[in-house]
Amino acid sequence: MCRLLGFAGSNEQEFRRLFSCLRGVAENDPLNRKEPSHKDGWGYVAVSSERLQLYKTVKPIFKDDEVPKVRGYSLVVVHARQTSFEALVSARHSHPYHYTTVKGDFFFAHNGSVDREALAKVLRVRDPEAYVDSELAGLLIAQKGLKRGYEILAKHMRSSLDSLVVHLSPKNVATLYYYGAFDVERVKSKGLPEDYYQLYYVKGRGFEAVLSSSLLFHPECRGMKAEKIDNGVLKQLGRRVALSSE
Repeated sequence: MCRLLGFAGSNEQEFRRLFSCLRGVAENDPLNRKEPSHKDGWGYVAVSSERLQLYKTVKPIFKDDEVPKVRGYSLVVVHARQTSFEALVSARHSHPYHYTTVKGDFFFAHNGSVDREALAKVLRVRDPEAYVDSELAGLLIAQKGLKRGYEILAKHMRSSLDSLVVHLSPKNVATLYYYGAFDVERVKSKGLPEDYYQLYYVKGRGFEAVLSSSLLFHPECRGMKAEKIDNGVLKQLGRRVALSSE
C-alpha cells in the first residue's frame, strides 16, 4: 500500500504544494489508521526538455530533504512506499522501476499487488521469489508494451493496479501515462475505505495531476476540485516532452 503523485506542467508552486501533501500523508495516512506510515523508501522520475532525473532511496520521504525540480514544462512521477516485507526494503525496490528495451525506456511506479507467480510464468522468470510483484508488472509493460501489458496485468490483479508510467521513446520523447483499477471487496477486507485505491485527477493553472486519494485529506490539498479517474482505462497525462539534444 503506497501513495502516488503524477504531475504534468510548469507550475512549480502547485507541484510543491502537491508534493508537500504527499510527504505529509506518507508520514501519517488519514485513510489507513492501522498502518499509517509509508516509510519504506521513496523515489521519483522527473523529465523536462533539459534533464531527466531518477532518484530512489531507502529513506522515508518525510525524512528526506530532496524535492523533485520543476524547470519549465515537466513530467514528474513520485512514489512513497509501504511494504509488508521488511526484507525487501532497499533503494533497489523503491519506485519507479526503470527498464530499457528496444521500445525505449520505461519508468514504472505502482500501488497495489498482482499475482507474482502468474506474471513470472508469462515472463518465463524461473525464480519469482527473487522479484517483487511490482517489479515484474513493470517488466511486463516494458516487454509487451503499454496496451498489451495492462491487458495481461488486469487478469492477474490482486488488490490494485494503480500505476504511473513514463515512457521515453527511442527518439527521446517522454510521455506520462496513468492507470487505475482495484478490487473493492479486497479493499474492504483489509478494513480500508472503499476509495483508498481510487486515483483522482486535478487540473489548475499550468498543471495537471493524478494522485492517491489520501492527499485530498491533507490540509494543504483539502478542498481541491478533484475528479475520480476512469478505472481500467489507460490515459495520458499532460503533453509529451522532447528531450533537447543541445
